[in-house]
Amino acid sequence: MIVSSLLVFGCAICWTFNVECVTRYRWTLKSWSPDRVQLVAEDPIFARDGADVYVESNITFTQAIMGGKVVVPALSGKVEVKIPKGVQHGQLMKLRGKGLPRHGFLVDHGDQYVRFRINFPTLVNERQRAILEEFAKEEINHENSASSEGHWWQHILDRVMGPKFIVECSLFVLILLLLNKTML
Repeated sequence: MIVSSLLVFGCAICWTFNVECVTRYRWTLKSWSPDRVQLVAEDPIFARDGADVYVESNITFTQAIMGGKVVVPALSGKVEVKIPKGVQHGQLMKLRGKGLPRHGFLVDHGDQYVRFRINFPTLVNERQRAILEEFAKEEINHENSASSEGHWWQHILDRVMGPKFIVECSLFVLILLLLNKTML
């Protein structure tokens, strides 16, 4: 245990250090009042934000596309996590109640967040290359068909802004007026 003290403006401040925490005692003319401050060393696996902890999980790009399971470290040991299909690089998954204890809140513990890091292969064999090229062709074809289907409002806007639109609308209104007159 290390003890350090300092005299500031007539008040003695004394610190006692141990591995887990720092206790600071402030002495005034009346009494000692302790203030307790938690010291947390950096961990190579976990990052902390209050009672929440963050851990990174490296997954393959096929796991990112198709989903799967991965084992990640948790404060209580190892936990198996389901990888959602289509997970993106850097996406977070929340594990409720797996974080550090909270004091003074209704919830006992914070949450643990798993950040997915996608590892892409640097070398592929001929079979893998052929599969990826076929996938790329399908992806391009799908994007082209989806872009024409997905922008239906653009087709309507183009039609409305076209030169024949006013003529077509005028004819439609004229036909409605004639039908209305004949019905009376």
